[in-house]
Amino acid sequence: MHNWERLSRWLFYVFAALVVVSCGGGGDGLNLQGVSTDKVQLPAGPVTVSRSGQTTIAVGVLDKDNNFKSGQVVSLSVAAVSGTVPTLSANSVVTGALGTATLTLKGGGSVGKGRITARYVDAGNNIREDGVDYEVVDGSLTPSNYQFSGTLSRSVLTTSGADSIATATFELKDPAGTVVPNQKVNFALLATAVNRGVLSASSGVTDAAGKVSVQVQGLSQSSGSSRV
Repeated sequence: MHNWERLSRWLFYVFAALVVVSCGGGGDGLNLQGVSTDKVQLPAGPVTVSRSGQTTIAVGVLDKDNNFKSGQVVSLSVAAVSGTVPTLSANSVVTGALGTATLTLKGGGSVGKGRITARYVDAGNNIREDGVDYEVVDGSLTPSNYQFSGTLSRSVLTTSGADSIATATFELKDPAGTVVPNQKVNFALLATAVNRGVLSASSGVTDAAGKVSVQVQGLSQSSGSSRV
């Protein structure tokens, strides 16, 4: 009986030691990942991009009270259901001072569909995943979702003198409202008849502010209306 009591006591000590080890010995405990109360904000889907073009995607991180959080890392990935997988300009972004960041999605060369997944890990090592569907379309058949606006320095031109020249300025923005630089823009003059004005160029490239300009000349032209 004495030996049995000694054996029982020894087994109890071993069991107690195993319990302490499994609980981390009084340290930080088990590092279990849960679901973050923060969330990742993505565009309303589906995100549409032409097979030979690109579009801008805005990503944000919000806390449980819907306040944007700056300095947060968000990882992104793309999975295709059909067609070639489009390309993201970055696999991860860091939210800026306003709690958002942007990146571009480039068409994969063929039409198709899939999903973009954003993964975020908060300070407590909790994970949040959100996603948005995308669709790659044939851009030649689909109107662009970029925004284009234009202004004229004067709407009425004379056929002689200083008032015979006007400047048409256009601004190009992406669907998120961000100006788009370094993009070629073609110009055309739609007139009711010939000799209703002359353009100084057939094309131009948007500057850092997303703007491009062309001159419209009425010198020695016939009276009438035209549209740039």
